[in-house]
Amino acid sequence: MPGKETEKVKIVIKDMVLDKLLDAFAKLLARAEARGQDNPEPKKIVKDRFTVAEKIVSIRAYAKEHKRFLFEDIYTPDMTKSEMINVFLALLELLKLQTVRVEQAGIFEQISIISNEV
Repeated sequence: MPGKETEKVKIVIKDMVLDKLLDAFAKLLARAEARGQDNPEPKKIVKDRFTVAEKIVSIRAYAKEHKRFLFEDIYTPDMTKSEMINVFLALLELLKLQTVRVEQAGIFEQISIISNEV
């Protein structure tokens, strides 16, 4: 019977550990939060402008058109934290479906998203 060690799964995406993608996302969230600190207004709960499913369709169409683009290109400065999370979940779903792939040329290089569709 397999032991606990065989149950641990490490996801590697085209020579890149998923941790680096998560790090890039965390940096985007930190920048968004830093922007919000400049404005000490009371927080408002805002309805997301799109769902994860809608963003999957949007990113997939963008990938088909542009073939290769930067991870940061799928985010806009006016996105809420919730919307940023929706975009990240949409990207993870597209990676799972193998519709897109991600690459990073070097340790501190930016992450690129590449379409796998013709």
